[in-house]
Amino acid sequence: VTTFFCVGMCKIEYEDDLDNLWIEEGSRAEEEDQFLKAHFGGDSRLNLFMLLNRDSRLTPNSATDFGLLTSTAVLAFRDATTDIQANNVNQFAVEAEFPVSGTPTTLNITLADICDRPFVPSGLKTWTATGLAFNNPGTVGTWLAAGTVDSGSLHFMTNCLGTRAETVLNSGIDPTALNQEDYVQLQMWFTDVANIDTLIATTADKAAAIAARGPGYRDGFGITRFPCTRAHILDCWKEGEYDAPDDMLELGEYALSLAALSDIFTVPVVATLYEAGQLATYAGGTPTWYNQCKTDLTAILNAIDATGVAAAQVIGSLDAVAIKVATGFGWYWRPTVADHSTNDNVFAFNFYQSQMNAQTADAATCVGEGVFRQMGFIKRAPGDTTDLTLIGLPGVPAPFYDISALTLLDGGCCIAWPGTTVVAPLLYAGGLSPANSAALVTAASVAGGGDPNTFQGFIAGFRITNSNTNHRSPFLKVRLNQERGIDLDVTEAQLEAAIDLWENGAVNFLEPRFERAAGTGFEDGGTFAAFQLNFLVDRSVKDLFDDAAKVEAPLLIIGYLVLIIYACGTFVQFGTDSGAIVYSRGLLCFFGIVCIGFATAASYGIVSWFDLTLSPVNSTLVPFLSMGLGIDDLFVLMHEYLRSHNEQDYVHNRMVITLMNAGSSITVTSAANFAAFLIPAILVRLPAVYTFSYQMAAAVALNWFVLMTIFAPVMVMDAHRTQKRKSFMPCVATANKETTILESGGKYTLANFVKQFLCPLYVNKIFKAVVLLIWIGMTIWLGIHGAENTERGLRLSDVTIKGSYVKEYLTAQEELFPLLPGNLVTREVNFQDPNNVANIIRMDEYQEHLLALISDGQRNRFVEQVQTLEVGHWLPGLIRTGYNALPDSVLIGIFGVPAADIGNFPRPATTIPTELFFPVLRFYLSGVGATSTDLLVCKTVATGALGPCNAVDGVNVQIVATKGALYYDNLFTDQDNTDAIQSLRATLDNSGGNFDDCCDVANNGTKIDPIQGFFTGFLFKFWQQYVTIEELAFETIGFGILGIAIVLLIFQASPLSSFLVVLMLVSSVFQLYGMMELIGAKLNGFSVTNLSIALGMGVEFTAHIAYSFLRSSAEAESRDERMQLALVDIFPPMMSGALTTFISVIALAFAKYPFFSLYFFEMIAVMILIMFLNGMVVLPVILSLVGPKGLSKKDVKNIAHIDDHDDNTEIHKL
Repeated sequence: VTTFFCVGMCKIEYEDDLDNLWIEEGSRAEEEDQFLKAHFGGDSRLNLFMLLNRDSRLTPNSATDFGLLTSTAVLAFRDATTDIQANNVNQFAVEAEFPVSGTPTTLNITLADICDRPFVPSGLKTWTATGLAFNNPGTVGTWLAAGTVDSGSLHFMTNCLGTRAETVLNSGIDPTALNQEDYVQLQMWFTDVANIDTLIATTADKAAAIAARGPGYRDGFGITRFPCTRAHILDCWKEGEYDAPDDMLELGEYALSLAALSDIFTVPVVATLYEAGQLATYAGGTPTWYNQCKTDLTAILNAIDATGVAAAQVIGSLDAVAIKVATGFGWYWRPTVADHSTNDNVFAFNFYQSQMNAQTADAATCVGEGVFRQMGFIKRAPGDTTDLTLIGLPGVPAPFYDISALTLLDGGCCIAWPGTTVVAPLLYAGGLSPANSAALVTAASVAGGGDPNTFQGFIAGFRITNSNTNHRSPFLKVRLNQERGIDLDVTEAQLEAAIDLWENGAVNFLEPRFERAAGTGFEDGGTFAAFQLNFLVDRSVKDLFDDAAKVEAPLLIIGYLVLIIYACGTFVQFGTDSGAIVYSRGLLCFFGIVCIGFATAASYGIVSWFDLTLSPVNSTLVPFLSMGLGIDDLFVLMHEYLRSHNEQDYVHNRMVITLMNAGSSITVTSAANFAAFLIPAILVRLPAVYTFSYQMAAAVALNWFVLMTIFAPVMVMDAHRTQKRKSFMPCVATANKETTILESGGKYTLANFVKQFLCPLYVNKIFKAVVLLIWIGMTIWLGIHGAENTERGLRLSDVTIKGSYVKEYLTAQEELFPLLPGNLVTREVNFQDPNNVANIIRMDEYQEHLLALISDGQRNRFVEQVQTLEVGHWLPGLIRTGYNALPDSVLIGIFGVPAADIGNFPRPATTIPTELFFPVLRFYLSGVGATSTDLLVCKTVATGALGPCNAVDGVNVQIVATKGALYYDNLFTDQDNTDAIQSLRATLDNSGGNFDDCCDVANNGTKIDPIQGFFTGFLFKFWQQYVTIEELAFETIGFGILGIAIVLLIFQASPLSSFLVVLMLVSSVFQLYGMMELIGAKLNGFSVTNLSIALGMGVEFTAHIAYSFLRSSAEAESRDERMQLALVDIFPPMMSGALTTFISVIALAFAKYPFFSLYFFEMIAVMILIMFLNGMVVLPVILSLVGPKGLSKKDVKNIAHIDDHDDNTEIHKL
């Protein structure tokens, strides 16, 4: 037994990953999980925190209480967020040792290293040049040679525009003498300056303005990294720049100038900055500054490359990429919170209206409207010819600007830094529900022309979502190597350890703020005292389950001590003479418990030897359950051993009787339990279930083995001792014959109680009728009640400690934020070699199919309210922005489309032409589509390596997987979660984009392989186990009962007895299922495991008495008499077994985790009660009425004659 334990423990492995425990092997969920991990490394790791209004959570305090939906609250939220997040992003770091080029190197790991964010394309990276003038061909040659076309052209253009602005500003011209072009463009360049007229009037202010604004981007300008991808309420305003890298802030600083110049001076004015490449001249016919600077750049490029190819490519890239990057990635153009209003009603209305608009507007429109809002244009009706007023500027004649087509919402749009729209009311703001989300505006809604002051919205808190890259991701190591310029030779385990280390540090940083510790700013009277900070990092959930799975050592020790004291005390004789010591069996019982403990420990070694990973269920339940079942069998042996004695008994006779009766009985129950655990282990392919079941099967077998081969010989030794009336204590005198009466118990033993009080009651007909009626009624009522009312699932907040940061965050999320982030993952995305004729139609069809999947997914009822999938998915963005927004000059200059053929590429189009798909995709990912680089995974065909798709061509580098972000909404209950999973899967299964019968290419019989899509995210990771939890329960219990029935039928050779035992087990499970709802338990992995345990416990309380009833026919004729004999025989050890099992778990009632007390004390206590009553009350009554015939006297005749023989040969023969 020790060898089993030691050898196995050398190989022990522990699994705490939810994916690996609760996803059924061979299922759809497992296939999807494996694909996700193989290509994206799995779901992103979450790094979340929220700020709640301490004064009002779910209900406004008054009709004018807006909760956190006030400008004052948002500004305070900005300050608190900056304090927390800036430390998280920029200052807080951990040291981790990695092998770099084979040498162990210590690196600082910050959030910037591990957070989810796109790759920076080479065209936007920094380039090397010092002190070179913006119009110097050498400068242009430097960034051309470095491949940094976009950052270089942005540098050139801003310097050119800045030089022109300085020239005008230093010209000394009276402002009123400036032409309108120079005046307005000067205002655009110095838009952050309050009064341009004053600057022009005084030399000192002019110098200050020029120094503050600068001529343009620095030499070598480029982006080193993008900010972390996150959803944050501050993205709606300029304050969202708090976690941006310096170069991104620099990019945003000049974005407004480029945006305004490229957008305003077009005829007619375009409503989107993403059409900036289609620049024209204003009404007067004079070229804009922007066009003049492009002319200068073209001249320099032609001097470098006389063929004009470089000029065509760079200018095309500038119009199609650089301007879009500048306007889409910058923060500068955004209004501040204070720009909206300090009036709470107006602020709340503007916020609400901007969010509602963001659901339908594309990113480009939002950028344009945001810029115009920042510039202070006042909206007017189409066709109005009155003067258009610019804030801070004199009146400008309306004919000079034709903006009659412009529509500007007061609130502008809320967009995230990548230029994608986001929706705040559900995404960030807690306190909204189906009942009140529509009441953000009253019946006299502002949208319908009502008064903004009637706004009645209420927001109790804001949530911020950061995503950290999974340690398995193929992008993480590549990104670290590229950005740090190192050769990082690191394993997944080392990356996981580094991320865990960072998350541990984040907890250490944030937890004092959660606890409102002094000096954090969140203490009473502190800067952020109005807020409650809650947070959660990804490993918090893992740590939560790890901690919950650890049985608290004090409770375990106390429980075992009480169990041992009670069990051993049961067999201690009390008295003043030496006989009390001689005939006490407490030490023998203790040795039996030690044997069972060894067997339980050995079960861990056995499952480890067979390469089964242990789970929290194994470590939590097996020690208690194995000990409980083992001690039940120990009591049966001990009671039969004591009962078999009389003064004439010889040791051999006594042991034969003990092992024939009790030994055979525990063999039957052990075999039944073994089958009850083994069959589900083989047939149910849920790792958490089958590892537990395999170990319990091993524990049951080992318990039987040690009791029959180790403990039984020790009983022989004890029998020899007591036969000689010797004490186990040398200093105590031996007992005389008169004290041997203690061997069979005294007048007040439990057996006598059963014989004198229970047996007469059990044969009473009225008692039998009442018992049967109650049993039938409770079985039916509880079964129906459980089926109708027992909920499935388990809220994460239930598996937490009250007052912990995890508990508080999860509780607030479940109350206030009914949505979770996720992704639509697509595979088999066979965008293949466009040079293959067979793929020409196929390329178009694949785009149509993927677009259909996206559209259908967005319209699912659990996704449709948050318009992120269609707006933010890479393919619609590629078509909308990467192709349809391209001017003809780019198609000609960049993609080499002959000017004569340009008519063959109409735009807008629903799909990208096959021959342009990969060139457009590469171009898109190198510029404004850079934010999609982490959404596509490509495989290099030659090596099989996975990585980014910047070099994708469909031949050597092929797309193998994509994903698109979304939010699952309306998730208020566990039922909503499981309904959402089923609904989302059905949506894709029944998608209108399912092209199974589509696309016989060139009539050659070749059909398209449909794109397969699936949803993923924390919703699926945690709750998909509950979608089929009923099936799992039926399979586990059904297979367990089948195994028990087969074993009982073989060992008892009585179909009726086997049927009655199974009937008791089935009714007990129905009753326990109904009781679950009454005590507050739900149907989940823990309760299914408990239902499986109930079978093992039920076998102990039913099979023993059924077997004893079969044997009792040798001593009695009628069923009533046989039932009484069986009851006297079995009731005492079963009562002791029930009490010891209860004692073994009673300590768990005081566990620090409430769910531990609920599932592992309350539910098991109810289980013990139900199983004991059914086994010791109901089954005896049924046996007395319809019990099977027992063994014939002939079968047991030799037993009656054993007392007269001391012939070992005869006994061995028997």
